[in-house]
Amino acid sequence: MKAYLISLFGASLTIGLVELLAPASAQKLLKLLSALLFLCVLASPLPDLIGELGSLSENGSLISPPPPSDEITDQMNEALQSASKTYFVQSLTALLEREFSIQSGELRCAVLWEEQDDQLRPQRVTVILSGSAIWKDPDPIEKTVSSLLGCECVTAIE
Repeated sequence: MKAYLISLFGASLTIGLVELLAPASAQKLLKLLSALLFLCVLASPLPDLIGELGSLSENGSLISPPPPSDEITDQMNEALQSASKTYFVQSLTALLEREFSIQSGELRCAVLWEEQDDQLRPQRVTVILSGSAIWKDPDPIEKTVSSLLGCECVTAIE
């Protein structure tokens, strides 16, 4: 670092001295050349710095976040599954309300899940009807859910 600062100081001193001694007719060209020279001196440590960063990243010494622990990974997977289940139930509820012209809030779905081949699947869906939805015929609702999801479906009245 000390050598770099000395070279910067030396370059600026040399440039200043040359500009003082140069004739007025060459001042424009001289300023351009001296600016280029000073930029080269200023940027001289960049190749070494880039090389250092490259070697640090290859050795793994570059600051990077630690890999997540098994506990954190399990928590993230559980949170993802929970959010997926919630989204699935909300989407199914909205679909059934729209399909059978049921007012929002008068139909709820409860899903019993099973894990098959490392995948979560609905095993049984309970469609809970309330309010004016209790007068709807449950058979078409059950058949729609069963054919859509390939699982057992029952209805209940609340």
